[in-house]
Amino acid sequence: MGQNPWLISQERWAYTESRNNRRMIDKEPYNIKTEEDFSRVLEQIDQEMRNDNIPITARQIKGFLKFSSRFGLGLSMSDPLARKVMAWFEVRYGNKLNVDYSTGEMAISIRGDLFKVRFPFIGGKVQVICDPRFWMPNPGTQIAKDGNDPLPVFNLLNCIEGLTEDYALTLSLEEQKELTRLFLFGWQATQSICHIKNIPFIEEAKGDIAASISHLFEQRPQYGLSKWASLQAVEKTIKAFIRHKGQTPPFGHDLQALATRAEALGLPALQSTELAKVQCSAGVRYGQPTVTKMEALEAHHSAIRLCAEIANQLR
Repeated sequence: MGQNPWLISQERWAYTESRNNRRMIDKEPYNIKTEEDFSRVLEQIDQEMRNDNIPITARQIKGFLKFSSRFGLGLSMSDPLARKVMAWFEVRYGNKLNVDYSTGEMAISIRGDLFKVRFPFIGGKVQVICDPRFWMPNPGTQIAKDGNDPLPVFNLLNCIEGLTEDYALTLSLEEQKELTRLFLFGWQATQSICHIKNIPFIEEAKGDIAASISHLFEQRPQYGLSKWASLQAVEKTIKAFIRHKGQTPPFGHDLQALATRAEALGLPALQSTELAKVQCSAGVRYGQPTVTKMEALEAHHSAIRLCAEIANQLR
């Protein structure tokens, strides 16, 4: 028979009172004796965190801490009762507890089909390769490390969602080079954007970049909405720069006009050709004019490039 987690906690409570020789001030008496009692308390804690807008990804750890603190138990992570609390949240939320440590995403085209790349967060130096002969089960897996090749290695092909090993093995050398170019561009650009915090309009612009991607991968892709989201991302990032310089950004969606205003405040000149690839009318949201898949993808890449260039000036 295994140890009873309720009994363990009751003994700990008695020990705590005996050691301190006083009641735990502002702590609830520990009176959990059944599964129903246990679930009721965790339902209350979960609702409290929901009311405090604590994201689901943080509730397992925070819920465990709240449970331990509520009764003054001082639980360690290895305690059977602590594991039971953690398991309750695991059963309740499953994969929604998973934390996304990527710095961003970007859509790419392989032979005319769209794929999504997730850029991993990596501290320090690594070697990035694009080689289907070294397929890895998980992104970031180290291939080799020795005196002559001291840096950890990861294969960017494993960061492309939906790309199979069989398909990767058919990629030509030129296709591998193009994927490497796109990966390094997107990785550096999304890191620049990701690191900008606490500046008006930037979080909204990040949301627009995410929307430009999600519209491309809907069951019925919305290329017009994707391009409009790309425009919104660039527009808001330029306006963030203007606001950061103490000026009030003008209304309107004319990217060239906004860029000219920002450049007068010290922003290095943005390429007009890149701005033109993103510029569109509000009518694209309704299919007027029609936006093709490649036009939406091109606008998406240009938006990431432009937003990164501006973000680098906001550091």
